[in-house]
Amino acid sequence: MDRILNYIARGKGVGAIIILLVCTIFSSVIGISIRNLAHVSVPYVQMIADEVLPLKMENGTITTPKNFKKDFPVFIDDDDVQYSFVIDTTTDSLDVSKLDNGIYITRTQMYAVDNAQGKIEAQKLKGTFNLEKKDYTDILKAGIKWIVIITIITAIICFFIMYFILNIFYAFCASIAEKVANTTLTFDTKMRLSAICLSFMLFVSFALGFIGINISWYIFLASVICMQILIVKKLANK
Repeated sequence: MDRILNYIARGKGVGAIIILLVCTIFSSVIGISIRNLAHVSVPYVQMIADEVLPLKMENGTITTPKNFKKDFPVFIDDDDVQYSFVIDTTTDSLDVSKLDNGIYITRTQMYAVDNAQGKIEAQKLKGTFNLEKKDYTDILKAGIKWIVIITIITAIICFFIMYFILNIFYAFCASIAEKVANTTLTFDTKMRLSAICLSFMLFVSFALGFIGINISWYIFLASVICMQILIVKKLANK
């Protein structure tokens, strides 16, 4: 505790390193989760490829396979809602009012349906390409690697911006702790104080989320402010 108090009172910087560390940890967890899920999905994707390929499209129209129709279930959530990947080259369009959740590809159209969100998107196919029937396992695994790297880097940047702004907000909230403890803190000190309190609560919230417990924003806010008050009181008494 003394080390934390000394850092808050005399540390260098504004807590950016702490926030960056938190962002890196959270982003890495997300990246690892995506990698594990994607690697498990590779054999299933290859199985779909074995059944569908070769796939040939000319000027936005699928010409091979012809008169092919199959539904590939891809996910079932806790509410037993089935999501499917459907290829139907027997028709050019579908009646979207009768579609379940999933991705649908016809000869000339692609539909994305999410009934829970009430979203149905239709997009006309474009381009010309030819996918041969072969083993794409190595290509898929290599693609997963880059997707994970890009996801982690993007998540770190987004989290850092979001949490840094949030840290500035809590630095201003530290004025409450100043009044309660009848002391005055520099803005740098309040930034370091907020970085520690915010990081701790983020880890608590993240951990509780794994067991299905969600902390509301006002409980999160109250917890950070209470931590600030307790720490500032100890700083004032040193």
